[in-house]
Amino acid sequence: MVEEWESDHSNLNPFEIKVSAVTQASVRLELSRPEAHQLSQGINTSLHPDISPSVLIAVGIVDLEALQRQLTTDTASIGTHTTDNQLSAMQQRTNALRRRIEQWIQIQMLYIPSVARLRADTSNTEDTTVEEPDHAIKLWMPSAVVNAGMSCDMNLCLIEWKLWNFDNIFDLSVISPGSRRAG
Repeated sequence: MVEEWESDHSNLNPFEIKVSAVTQASVRLELSRPEAHQLSQGINTSLHPDISPSVLIAVGIVDLEALQRQLTTDTASIGTHTTDNQLSAMQQRTNALRRRIEQWIQIQMLYIPSVARLRADTSNTEDTTVEEPDHAIKLWMPSAVVNAGMSCDMNLCLIEWKLWNFDNIFDLSVISPGSRRAG
């Protein structure tokens, strides 16, 4: 097969990987299609006019958790010779992340009311004189809510599961392009 391709490049290249990449956009599209179908039938399960259940979970996992991980890495890399400009940029990013998380939490409590109780319980057991770093704010994704013994809509758990499976596929595809799921 290799020799055939080397002698005639019109044959199939045995070294070419034939897979369709799974992207965040394709997973978000997959999650939004059932919502679109429900809307076309007059069924609206959204509790917020702009944020659907899948958008809520995707923003939590794909956006906020990634920003928290990046902020953790960036904070750890601050050295003694960091300039005021670098510190200012870091502080602005930290402030923006805090605002985004606080806004997200307000919408999250519409979809998962038990999160309010979990947050209150957590704040009662922590030392209130030490402010929680922005990169360590617990987002209370559906699986964490269920693991804490609280109730959560199973649809939200399913959305989270699909997104985590996407992340695992994506992580594997970065390590080995041949491990991507064929489409």
